[in-house]
Amino acid sequence: MELFKIRVKNLGRIKEAALSIRPLTVFCGPNNTNKTWVANAIYGLARRLQMPVAGWVEHSDSSIDAVLFDSETANLIDQEASRFVALAKNLSEHTDLVDRIRAGEGRLRRTNPLRLRLESKGLAPLLFVDERDVPDAAVELTVNDEQRTTEHAARCPVAEELTLSYSNRISPSALFSARLDDAYIWPSELSGIDFDTLDRDFVRPAVADLFLGRLGKVVAFPAERKALTELCRDPQFRAEDLFSLSGVHFLKLLRLFARVRRFDPRFGSEPIAGILEERILDGRVVLEETPAGGRWVYQSNSGGRFEMPAASSLVRSLGGFDAYLRLFAAPGDLILIDEPEMNAHPDAQLVLAEILGLLVNSGVNVILTTHSPYIIDHINNLLGASNVPLQKQDELAKQFKLQRKEAFLKSADVAGYLFGEQGDVKLAFNAETQTIDWSTFGAVSEQVTNLYPEILSASGWE
Repeated sequence: MELFKIRVKNLGRIKEAALSIRPLTVFCGPNNTNKTWVANAIYGLARRLQMPVAGWVEHSDSSIDAVLFDSETANLIDQEASRFVALAKNLSEHTDLVDRIRAGEGRLRRTNPLRLRLESKGLAPLLFVDERDVPDAAVELTVNDEQRTTEHAARCPVAEELTLSYSNRISPSALFSARLDDAYIWPSELSGIDFDTLDRDFVRPAVADLFLGRLGKVVAFPAERKALTELCRDPQFRAEDLFSLSGVHFLKLLRLFARVRRFDPRFGSEPIAGILEERILDGRVVLEETPAGGRWVYQSNSGGRFEMPAASSLVRSLGGFDAYLRLFAAPGDLILIDEPEMNAHPDAQLVLAEILGLLVNSGVNVILTTHSPYIIDHINNLLGASNVPLQKQDELAKQFKLQRKEAFLKSADVAGYLFGEQGDVKLAFNAETQTIDWSTFGAVSEQVTNLYPEILSASGWE
């Protein structure tokens, strides 16, 4: 199932590329081929499609304001906002206005696909470059009204004990309506209010979010996450000076994790977090109260407790992911992970691939960049296993790390792209074999394999 399309122009080496983003989308290829740049651009655009949730990282900031709408979208938002402001002039309490805004969701109909666009000014902070470095760059996201991630969440239930907390009890759209009051600090009384202010600060953002909201939370786990995990305990540290926007937001998330025991009882998957903690981390990330506030520590299964800078590289790399799974994960989310294999043993990489399969089948959408043949090979295994007759899948699952068929992936939910050194971006998913082509690693493996006989020959061994 396609979530949305992305078109890239003049971004780094890439002159032009078109990508179909699916519930699991994999970017692979050599270094310096702009995989992370494309992922960061998608992060910036996708954040404009997320539904506001109280307490989350700021929903409205300059990066979101930089996203350009197509003219039909802009006109519809303007028309609906004007209509609601006109209604507000005859109302006294804000709750009446909120109810009417909710009721107006069905009016927001369009004839063409929704298009969002980022150009040089909006891309620069996402890529941590100067506008002059990407003068002609543009990235555009296109989505049809019927393409909603909630369909994926409803279509891909997993075993009951692994289902994300609220997925069987409340839909993302219902959650959004319930959060409208929380997302905006509405004025308690409308009489005598400046209606230009009401329009700009309250009504227009709410109308835009009702119209655009197609995703849950959009969360990035950047390649710099290990360093940011070490720096998060310093309240004076400013990530803006050293990191791209995804890094800045990741640091804010780490600090948010340290302030709350529980973000919302409807969020999080303790079972999936438990798998990560048991099979990879050999412990868990916990929140410890201190006089100065919360601090983030690693508690090993052997009983040791360490502040995050003293924990292993693997724990620092995946600690934020662990906290996300336990506290925040929900169907409809989009997460972007740069090199999930970082600091992980090959065995742990296979477990990670299966955890991602569980998440995708729970309704969480995943975009990842990777240099790991183990990750890609095992995603191919998960794809192949889903084609096995159902009556044989339980037995086959015993050969996998987690022994859960709920991690098997459907080919319709997977896309793969190979980024080349000449700026080309090619579809790496083979529809016939239903596998992701990992030829980017094949030549290296072949070279290593063939080199040893040459060494033996040169040494006089035949």
